[in-house]
Amino acid sequence: MKTLNTKILAALISLLLLVSSGCEDFLDRYPDNALTAEQLFSDVEYAQMTITALYDLLSEGSFLGRTVPLRGSLKAADFFHFVENPNRRFDLEYKYGEISSRAGYAGYLWNYSYKTIANCNSVISVIPDLEGDNNIKDHMLAQAKAIKAISYLELLKAFCYPPWMARDDDLYSMGVPLLKSNLDNSNAIENPPGRESLDNCYDYVIELLNSSIELIDKSKVNKQYLTEQALWGILAKVYLYNEDWQLAADAALMAESLGGNMIEKPEYIRSLIERFNSEAVFELYYDLNDNLGTSCIAYYSVRSVNSEGRIDVNSVGYGDYGASNAFINLFADEDIRNELFKEDKTSSPSSQPGDPEYSARAYHKYPGVESPLVHDVAYIRLPEILLIAAEAYSELDGHDTEALTYLNKVFQARTDSTLTSLTGPALKTEIFNERRRELALEGHELYDYLRKGRSFTRDSSHPVPLSIDPVNGRNDENFHKVVYPIPQPEMDANPNIRDEQNPGYAAYQGAI
Repeated sequence: MKTLNTKILAALISLLLLVSSGCEDFLDRYPDNALTAEQLFSDVEYAQMTITALYDLLSEGSFLGRTVPLRGSLKAADFFHFVENPNRRFDLEYKYGEISSRAGYAGYLWNYSYKTIANCNSVISVIPDLEGDNNIKDHMLAQAKAIKAISYLELLKAFCYPPWMARDDDLYSMGVPLLKSNLDNSNAIENPPGRESLDNCYDYVIELLNSSIELIDKSKVNKQYLTEQALWGILAKVYLYNEDWQLAADAALMAESLGGNMIEKPEYIRSLIERFNSEAVFELYYDLNDNLGTSCIAYYSVRSVNSEGRIDVNSVGYGDYGASNAFINLFADEDIRNELFKEDKTSSPSSQPGDPEYSARAYHKYPGVESPLVHDVAYIRLPEILLIAAEAYSELDGHDTEALTYLNKVFQARTDSTLTSLTGPALKTEIFNERRRELALEGHELYDYLRKGRSFTRDSSHPVPLSIDPVNGRNDENFHKVVYPIPQPEMDANPNIRDEQNPGYAAYQGAI
């Protein structure tokens, strides 16, 4: 588990929040007292360490460091669980086995999201009363608000249906509980909140991000932290999810204008072991002293290979997940990303590439920076921003040319070739497929299918067959499991949410 720096931990303890307790009780996450600036911080410099602690919460394995990326990928069609997987991690998610009382990593994701939100509310409440430079205080407020926005956004993606479905049917219109202030934290002790509408939740995330953009120090460019560019990029993502196409395009172009460039094809593989490369916008930072260890994405998804690209006695990692035929076949021969496919653990040791017994389904998206087990995790990158612009333009009448231009900025960097003469549905499909290629194992896959109303059927390379159709298959026995259920401990502790379980899951039956 990622550990907190001692000084940062002291700051969090002073918040009286149970950051590392592991408790999942809803009520325990909301302190019943509002701390003053004097109680919380001695000065602005100490307060800034607590902002760093908020980033530490985001980077937890139970949050953005592992659960969000792997859940989003394994519940779709491009990656699968090997049958030989003895660890059972994300097994329920992959097999669509979640039920109301047993839902895989749902409780952890809910828990860490709301712990982060509660921390943000406490910090935001005291910063205005601090003594110190107002510009520094504004920058801290911007980061705290943006981290809260990210926390809500990931809750909405994991526990709620996309906005178009809410507009299509009230059954899918529930969002998540909103706690907007430290006072809300306190009030939740006696009267914990029910679920807000999905529209209200998205409006609040947009409000937080716009406020953050106004407050952020525009001179800061360290990609380990949220910058103006990152905020515009995340705002573009939210507008895209909400199908506000022009706003999504405008925000993406603003983000693009603030720096970075696509990495040329010959440099791409090397760039993966370069921290904060020119495509990075905001990434979660890990080093040798502070990392997820055997819970990092690389350890789960691959076994490391030697200089010859083979697994040997020195290999590390579980290597529990493999790429499907459909994903492998997405890549043209000249695509540099083909070089990320390496030998997987099911391959015969005596086989050679090309032999029937040789299998190369391990996708080395995270090769490690300081060691095979230490790698950063991107939350938003320049390629995603460009593909947001491409998708948004493709949905606007008369803008296919711009859409193709932005698609080719990514495609050409990976292939040294361009796509031509694409318009209408064919263009939209190619943008969708480029998101699958470029953003693989970053947690987008399932939500992309849902928000675009696209169906998928897992191919024969999957040990667990499945079809999901967001438009015509909502009555299928598995469809409701595209979102997590509200966790049982939350319903035990919060009577105001017990009648608001996601459709398809069993109604609340009382404490277990």
